[in-house]
Amino acid sequence: MKYFSAKLFIIALVNLLVFVIVFSLLGNAPIYENTLSKISHNYKRVKVDGVTQIQHSKDAFVTLKPERFQNWDADIYYNIKEHLYSKEKGGFTQVKGAFFPLFPLVWKFSGLNGLQISLLNYLLFSISLIFFVKYYLATREKDQPLIFTLLLTLPSTVIFIIPYTEALFMFSMALAIIGHSQKKYNLYFIAGTAMAMLRPAVLIILVALVAIELLSWLQHKKSKQFFHSLMRMSLPFVTGTVFAILIQNISSGSFNTMSMAQNYWEGKIGIFNQISDWSVEGFGLNVFALFFIAIPACLFFLYSLITKDLFRSFYNKSLQLREDSRKLFFLISIFYLSLLFIIIFFTSQGNLHSFFRFTMCSPAFYIAALYFLSVQKEHFTKFTSVLISIPLLLLGIFLVKVDFGGNRLDFAYTGMFLSICSFYLLCFLANMNKVSRLSVSGILIMASIIWNTYLLNIFLNEGWIFT
Repeated sequence: MKYFSAKLFIIALVNLLVFVIVFSLLGNAPIYENTLSKISHNYKRVKVDGVTQIQHSKDAFVTLKPERFQNWDADIYYNIKEHLYSKEKGGFTQVKGAFFPLFPLVWKFSGLNGLQISLLNYLLFSISLIFFVKYYLATREKDQPLIFTLLLTLPSTVIFIIPYTEALFMFSMALAIIGHSQKKYNLYFIAGTAMAMLRPAVLIILVALVAIELLSWLQHKKSKQFFHSLMRMSLPFVTGTVFAILIQNISSGSFNTMSMAQNYWEGKIGIFNQISDWSVEGFGLNVFALFFIAIPACLFFLYSLITKDLFRSFYNKSLQLREDSRKLFFLISIFYLSLLFIIIFFTSQGNLHSFFRFTMCSPAFYIAALYFLSVQKEHFTKFTSVLISIPLLLLGIFLVKVDFGGNRLDFAYTGMFLSICSFYLLCFLANMNKVSRLSVSGILIMASIIWNTYLLNIFLNEGWIFT
């Protein structure tokens, strides 16, 4: 296959093997006590006088038992898998309407347990990433293995190896791009429908598509072509959303399943006056995603609208944009990240929980990152090298001004520092010699694998909230 690589797939399998070995070693009490416990602690969920608490622990890592993978959102997906949206059976009646049905249905019909579905998620994520790397970095073939490995082991990728929807969502996006680029509308339609049955966030993609079509129409002013293209591009996302709502309504016996969940998690619109989070580990990853991904995406989006030359480069010559799948899905990704940032900015009340999951663990992030890497040699200048230092400066100022999170040198911030190092390594990779790039990358990859095992162990102990 044109966009599949056996070499990259072997790298993915080796990474999984190393991950499991590291996790198993840290489950050995003497090894753990003499290594990771020296600089970190675990969390565990306990009951004290009938009240559930999350406490620090110095226990070694737990074993990878299937039932341990049914925590937090995974437990809700498991409940939907077993009972769909029934109000008489199972739990989570108030909230499960916010969780769409495709992933639980795949879990159910596959017959896999919690551990096995997590392994399937990892394979789907790996295959999707292989496609993205091969598709966007076709001109950087020699760099593909190293870039692939760095992206595969980012400090946020633990999300792809638990029973959440991100891996299947990313796989569906990869299929949508294949369908669009090869003019196979049936494949695009199926993939888009699947995406809409996985996550309500697909509505942001739908808004992005409408915006892109409108911006194109401003250039060509051909209303018939505008409506035709808009319908073809957006129809699968509308169809999938309708299917998801119908499954919810039929299985629950009511039409308020989703509205109940929305009322339960109702956000408040307004400007926040303080920053908070559900964990320090999450806070570190979230602020990285905020300053290195979301804000730059939003600024790039606004700049592309305001600057005429850049605007024309994206939306010129009638409908050419839609023929360039790389650029089209890059634009969708930039819109997605920007709109997500704006929504969370005005509704989160300053609580950043899970922001990295919605940004760094989305196909939008990987598409945008790989698109920039694909044009890096062409556009990377001294000015660009100064420009990419701004997020680090702003992040530093933010951490000085914000009280939340305690000591910034605590182990809990390791994910943030590893993410920053990964960002700059990817930016300057093309300018490094072979020895330095391999040595720095090797250290960074191994450190990121250890960090992800640390996060997985906390998840297995119900100690840290990913959602």
